[in-house]
Amino acid sequence: MHKRTDEGEFNVRKYLAGTVMATLLALLVVTGCSGGAAVENVVPQQSLPDEQPTEAVAPVEPVPTEAPAEAPASPTVEEVLPTTEAAAAEPVAFAIVPEESVARFVIQEVLAGVDTTVVGVTNAVEGQLYPNFVDPAQTTVGAIRVDLSTLQTDNGFRNRALRDAILQTANPEYQYATFTPTALNGLPESITLGQPFDFEITGDLLIRGVTRPVTFLATAMPVSETRIEGRASLTIPYTEFVTIPRLPPQVASVDENVTLELDFVAVPVQ
Repeated sequence: MHKRTDEGEFNVRKYLAGTVMATLLALLVVTGCSGGAAVENVVPQQSLPDEQPTEAVAPVEPVPTEAPAEAPASPTVEEVLPTTEAAAAEPVAFAIVPEESVARFVIQEVLAGVDTTVVGVTNAVEGQLYPNFVDPAQTTVGAIRVDLSTLQTDNGFRNRALRDAILQTANPEYQYATFTPTALNGLPESITLGQPFDFEITGDLLIRGVTRPVTFLATAMPVSETRIEGRASLTIPYTEFVTIPRLPPQVASVDENVTLELDFVAVPVQ
């Protein structure tokens, strides 16, 4: 009985051992085959630096914006700087240039039986004009003064008679003749450089302490924006202002009218 039992256990153990060995062999075969293929097909990968995972950023939708306002246009030169016309809209002071101007009187006399034109001149003239080239009606003229003590004719005897007996310029109150304008009439609506124009100047004329209202006929020409040339003249009885106390023997007569003239050049006041 015991002998059968031992044989049976021996057979069982032998069966189990065989089964285990068969199983191990099968595993080795499978592992060997699959392991070789894996080694041949695996490509070694380079180690990459660790990257921090980035969060997915939601796409930013474009925000509608208003069109940028147009920048104001830069002012042009004409808007920044006044044009010549705009600059001339205000009257500009012009001063008479004595060296280029002449004040004179002209009178007729009979000298030694011969009709003679007597002319006395001086360039001792001063005064200012205020022309408005854009609006001529706004033009004005300041007082004009002439030093009568500097008048010269072609005769020394006559010069002394003028200064001492007729005009009495040794008296400081009589040394100057002064014309003070009060109105300008007949000015043109527009002025063109190089084109003369006629007008009248009314005012008060003072000579040897006597003041009379008079009107000069005038012509002016703006040669340029910086030079004006002109003439003003007036014919009146000389007895309105002076008297001739006694005529010298050689002077038979003197005309009762005298012409007063002013040729002038004026430039802007510096």
